[in-house]
Amino acid sequence: KIEDRKWRVRNAEGDLYVKLDGPALISSYDCRPYTSGAEETCDFVVPANRSTAFIAVHGYTDGEFTVTVTATAPLPQ
Repeated sequence: KIEDRKWRVRNAEGDLYVKLDGPALISSYDCRPYTSGAEETCDFVVPANRSTAFIAVHGYTDGEFTVTVTATAPLPQ
């Protein structure tokens, strides 16, 4: 399970959208970094009651992109 994990989602080429409750859309998302340039990153903590994230990339032209997801276990308390 990925609950209570810190996530880092990175994208190269295109606009990145991440949503925890359903499909990530241009009009509905939990994380949408507005950055200039090709690389975008979403850093966030996944709540304990969630275990799935939906990721979408919106490209403006044809091309290839890479999405990397890194999950980090919570620190012991």
